[in-house]
Amino acid sequence: IDDLVFDTLIPKPIIQRYLNLLMEHRRIILSGPSGTGKSYLATKLAYYIISKMGQEVTDTNLASFNVDQKSSK
Repeated sequence: IDDLVFDTLIPKPIIQRYLNLLMEHRRIILSGPSGTGKSYLATKLAYYIISKMGQEVTDTNLASFNVDQKSSK
């Protein structure tokens, strides 16, 4: 976990909470402005969990969805 904390610059208790939520619910939603590291964090968390399970990261065990909300004014 320490490498994950270092790579993301997110405090250890928050990283642990994200990991616990992912292990319990198998998915989380990261929301916020573009360019703030959501995709980066999602990838790092996924790689960490998959590697802890002793598996190699492949297209069959990792999916990522990016959704843009466009204002219709």
